[in-house]
Amino acid sequence: MEICKILSRLDFSTSGSFFNDKNEGEIKSVLVDYYENNKALKQIAKESNKKINPSQLRKEFPKILSKNICKHDLEKMYIELPIKQDMNNFSIKEETSKCLKCGHTSQKNCKCDNCLEEAEEKVDITICSLSDRIFLMIQCF
Repeated sequence: MEICKILSRLDFSTSGSFFNDKNEGEIKSVLVDYYENNKALKQIAKESNKKINPSQLRKEFPKILSKNICKHDLEKMYIELPIKQDMNNFSIKEETSKCLKCGHTSQKNCKCDNCLEEAEEKVDITICSLSDRIFLMIQCF
């Protein structure tokens, strides 16, 4: 996917602290250097005169705003930018979005705390005795 299309969907408020002193244009410049000009994260970190692990730097990149809303806390959901090697095959897939507040993902097997709690609350009624099933049905009404 072209970096220009991605830049238009970014929510710069999701940028990490590495970018606190940079405006949108400067952040875009860093992203273009990384994705199009093949500048290494190590080099970008070094040029910034900030101490940051290169792999941490990529996590500081702004996120792509998703169309999804978190079902647990009604927050916006975001899609993380890929590693450089995956950019050519990258497409914005809403099912890969994630809530920055609670960690919920749009994937069927989400493992956020809220989804895990929901899964624990579900009871497999097929393994219950008849009396337990009747009790559960009464409790639901």
